[in-house]
Amino acid sequence: MGLFSNLMDSFFNKQNLKAKEGFKQDLIKNIQALIAYKGESNLSVQDFEKEVIYYACDILLHQKSQAGRFPSDEVMTSIIKNVTDAMKDLLPEYTEKHALFAQEGVRINLTQAPNMQEIIRVYYNTIFQR
Repeated sequence: MGLFSNLMDSFFNKQNLKAKEGFKQDLIKNIQALIAYKGESNLSVQDFEKEVIYYACDILLHQKSQAGRFPSDEVMTSIIKNVTDAMKDLLPEYTEKHALFAQEGVRINLTQAPNMQEIIRVYYNTIFQR
């Protein structure tokens, strides 16, 4: 591996870590709202799966609204992975199996739910009780 490749790998690793940490802070706020809305004892890992999928979809839909298209598959995969890695850091019950489900779930929701942005808006308005 050449010097340029090493520099690029280092740059992208730092960017991914920065993104993951930002996602983690957002997920903490969203989980706190979810707990306040549903009650901690009423939450299941499926609630966290839904949160990850909706949060990643929201990021990607925002990027699409800015650029006029979704990012490349490589970038999309990286964003979803950073979101799932952030959730795995926060919740030990959220496993690689759930992360793989999210990779698929995000893509399915983005392609098969034309009103996904509205679904996400209603979801966040509900849990944040706006």
